[in-house]
Amino acid sequence: MSDAELFKNAKLMKGAAIALTAMCMLLLIMGLFLIIKKGAGFTGLIVIPAALTPIILLNTQSLKELKKEMAARNL
Repeated sequence: MSDAELFKNAKLMKGAAIALTAMCMLLLIMGLFLIIKKGAGFTGLIVIPAALTPIILLNTQSLKELKKEMAARNL
């Protein structure tokens, strides 16, 4: 992988991880709001963030590996 591709992939992974984390937190907050305020028993908005958590963890792990590679190349 070239240096330019490495920077591009790191930037893309960081943006994706931040966006996915923000959306999961928003869904979790909305789900908790529905349960507490509206009395809507179980809602799928609680399950979705839990299901997407492994993807967030994989993205952050890949980002760490990219940063480690960038450090090894002295970029």
